[in-house]
Amino acid sequence: GSRSAWAAQSHAGAGGAGRCRCQCKTGDGTVAADWAVGDLSGSVPYGLPRPGLLVPQGLSPATFDRMSATVRRTAAEMGLGDDIYAMGSRVGGTATATSDIDIAIRVSPAQFDMLIERAFARARGSALNTRAMAIERGRIHTGEAGLRGLRDQIEVQTGFRAQVSVIRAGSMFDNGPQTPLAFTFKRK
Repeated sequence: GSRSAWAAQSHAGAGGAGRCRCQCKTGDGTVAADWAVGDLSGSVPYGLPRPGLLVPQGLSPATFDRMSATVRRTAAEMGLGDDIYAMGSRVGGTATATSDIDIAIRVSPAQFDMLIERAFARARGSALNTRAMAIERGRIHTGEAGLRGLRDQIEVQTGFRAQVSVIRAGSMFDNGPQTPLAFTFKRK
């Protein structure tokens, strides 16, 4: 398909909290999204998140809507919050035919620490190395986060392999490009 042109603007307040606005110009018109950026104060600065394509490369808006609703519902049921976005090559517009879709659920450093303790409560042997790497990088992978079922649903809905991670706000994986999982697109 053709590449969509996009523009975005971020208005951050104290502590990095604020709103981002993203517009995607397509052949059918301009689609826009507006989302909140959570308070990132107290987190390690790896750079501000960068906006990506409004709809990840290779997905239709309808498919992205369905996937977004599924992810948001599951994250809410698990108490993970609603700061959720797609990231990686499909959002940056550089995906190949074999690229996966990456979904990140961003949580505060305090909630991340709590989730680490829960995910690795019985860790022994090599799992202790996995725990240390998760803490260092600020990312809990699909399996350790208990998100395999969600990953499987995303793969069925999109037809792409998927990775779903819990990301510590401000960690090395919290820098974009990012597209929020908003599932009500409005044309301007």
